[in-house]
Amino acid sequence: RHTETHASTSLRTHRITPSHTPPVIMSDYERQRELNIQRNEELLRQLGLMKESKPAAPKPKPKPKSTDDGEEEYEDEDDDGEEEEEDDGSEEGGKGARKRKRGSTADAKPVRAGVRRSGRLRNAEARRSESATAEDDQEDTSNSSSRVDYAALQAQQVARANEAVLESCRKVMEAFREQLHCQLASTVDSNTKFHDEWHRQAVQRWGTALLKAEGIEDWKAFVESRTMSPPPNLPSPYALLQERCCADGWRLLVACVLMGRVSSAPVKERCLSDFFAMCPTPTAALSTNPKDVREVIFSLGLFPDRMASVLAITERWLTRPVFEVNLAEHKIRGVGNFGYESYLLFGLDDQTFTPSDKNLRAFANWRAQQVKKEEVKAKEEVKKEVEVGEK
Repeated sequence: RHTETHASTSLRTHRITPSHTPPVIMSDYERQRELNIQRNEELLRQLGLMKESKPAAPKPKPKPKSTDDGEEEYEDEDDDGEEEEEDDGSEEGGKGARKRKRGSTADAKPVRAGVRRSGRLRNAEARRSESATAEDDQEDTSNSSSRVDYAALQAQQVARANEAVLESCRKVMEAFREQLHCQLASTVDSNTKFHDEWHRQAVQRWGTALLKAEGIEDWKAFVESRTMSPPPNLPSPYALLQERCCADGWRLLVACVLMGRVSSAPVKERCLSDFFAMCPTPTAALSTNPKDVREVIFSLGLFPDRMASVLAITERWLTRPVFEVNLAEHKIRGVGNFGYESYLLFGLDDQTFTPSDKNLRAFANWRAQQVKKEEVKAKEEVKKEVEVGEK
């Protein structure tokens, strides 16, 4: 028993010395890697592309400094007047721990004029010379002035671009008015002459721009091709913005152009309501100042494209004898898949296709369920009528 205790004690107190360090075991990959490195280094030396690495110079030992009591202390470059405790691995307050003094701040070298004072001196703020401070202030002033000039230049460029867009919109609107021979200041009264009742309905619904329109002989076809057949039982649970404009094809297409690529619902509702309050008919859209329109729909962004699309829809709506729109030969600028599918779904109640937009698909599914319910209800009514007839 004594032997076992002695053996376990000797195992616990045994320390591994460098002579007992086990050999390094390398894998085949590591050995091959070392050989490749050695071969590449030898090849670089032969080509003169690799210099022989010199061993690092040993760090000089600190010079001893004798004290009054005969003990030796070592100088240190970092003197901040503090005491530093040196530890050789023993516990705090142990035998190997001793304190040594560091140089005091009184021995520090004086700070040169115009140079930042050392941050190691305690309770002393950094100071700069007057010349350095003046140079910094001048640099800050020049930078700020350059930024202001750049901002002003950018604002001028944006203003010129906006004015050019507005001027192009005015020219397009004037061309449309000349093409339609419209008298925007004229009003409809009892003395106004119409070709027929269909012409009167067209002027009443879409404005006085159609009073002197040329190239339109069949006003019945003109009106019927622009008359919508929206889905019944509206609004739907989704309350889409197209549901509010589906009774008027021009408003429906314009709303799709204005709301495209806009995620904020409150912004879309506000801009659409303000725009249609300003331009309730295509004729009003031609007579409105583009600058006023820009202020109304500016929050939607992309004003040049949106305004050009609104004018293209207005021109097609007022000039074609029969209105047609699609994505091929009757394509209108700004009207893509979203606008065309909305026109079919909300304006014509077309259920023969699957919309690409997720909101339109949700509305189409709801509309399909409504159609099934209407069919079931119609069958039940027919069945009741038959039973009543038999009795």
